[in-house]
Amino acid sequence: MTSADDLLRDPEYVRSVQYATGRNLAARSGLHDVYGTAAEPFRHWEAALVDWPAVETVLDVGCGTARFWDNPTLSRSLRITLADSSAGMVGEALAAVAGHGYAAPSGATCDAQSLPFDDDSFDLVVANHMLYHVPDPAAALREFRRVLRPGGCALVATNSPGHMHQLNAAIAEATGPFEQRLNEVFGIDPAEAMLRGIFGSIVWHTFVNALMVTSVDDLLAYATSFPPGQLADDAQRTHLRAVLDQAVFDGGGRMRIDTRTGAFVVAGAAT
Repeated sequence: MTSADDLLRDPEYVRSVQYATGRNLAARSGLHDVYGTAAEPFRHWEAALVDWPAVETVLDVGCGTARFWDNPTLSRSLRITLADSSAGMVGEALAAVAGHGYAAPSGATCDAQSLPFDDDSFDLVVANHMLYHVPDPAAALREFRRVLRPGGCALVATNSPGHMHQLNAAIAEATGPFEQRLNEVFGIDPAEAMLRGIFGSIVWHTFVNALMVTSVDDLLAYATSFPPGQLADDAQRTHLRAVLDQAVFDGGGRMRIDTRTGAFVVAGAAT
């Protein structure tokens, strides 16, 4: 087994390599955008889980490139704070949110486990597919609860074991077996257990969206955007392309990839 997956839980690697810019994230999100079979993008589906009339101030933790805010249905008067451990991501996110027409977004480069905001500061905290990168996810959740105002809620997205298993199997065939620890750290089950110790109301929503991918180039871009594919040598990359090409051929011109993802909507303190 390789320990390459451990890099994705190493704060320095996450901040300065994997998410120094939005490039790797774009390779992955693009696959979902182009080849997803759901009626709407994940970010629009997820936003519909929120009671927006009750929201004025929002903290987006692990904001990445702020794709969540690419949504024409949301009020442009929202006061959005974009937080990420990567200064590069915060800069890209601020530019994106301003470009979408939101009024005066603010940004903070910070650790999710120690947020630089006062208690009871936000109506909504958004944390999309990021807590499995945090060394102590429960500490970050306690911070979310601290900065939420009474009556506020948090939107916490994550995956479960088996997420995109067909693509992971192809990567393993080319690079060797690897451990998928992220979804064990903060997949649906461990996430729910952590949330129940901190929040009083917890509701899980499943997003159903199989990917039907026709481009080997796009599959390869995704597979090599994170370890171990990102660390593959030339021979392994050549092998990986051949494996993916065969998967597309065997699927009659497309490779099916099943996703297992969704979001928790949580509120109130645990009693």
